[in-house]
Amino acid sequence: MNACRLSIGMSLVEMLVTLLVLTTGLLAINAFLAHSIATLTELVWQQRALRLVADAGEWLQLIPAEHLGASTTAAISDRCDVDDLCDPDRLYAVMARDWQAEAAAQLPGGTAGLDSPAGSDSVHATITLQWQSPRDAEITLLAYPPVAIGLLP
Repeated sequence: MNACRLSIGMSLVEMLVTLLVLTTGLLAINAFLAHSIATLTELVWQQRALRLVADAGEWLQLIPAEHLGASTTAAISDRCDVDDLCDPDRLYAVMARDWQAEAAAQLPGGTAGLDSPAGSDSVHATITLQWQSPRDAEITLLAYPPVAIGLLP
């Protein structure tokens, strides 16, 4: 009878140890998945930022350098549609304002900046994006080296 009780007791201890090992493994998998999801989310934000920078780089090349740095505080109804003939100052203002609004909408706490050389002899602009990363509670800064602007006459 004692041998039977000893055998049952050992099975219960073995089962508790097995549950402990299994629980530890599941917690590790859960932590790995949470880390993977957070990393993937940050990569998605970086991809969005890269696309926004590429967009700004493309339209900056269309505007002559002497027209960069125009005010971006144009009225909301002030747009450059297909039927309109926009002057370069208005085009820059509308494009920059829309681009900054898109950056704010697509990135958490997103702010966008264009350092354009208005009034200087330089033909380069620096594109900067900032956004808040909830995982690190830090601001991520994506600054691209100067982009050649005004390639078209």
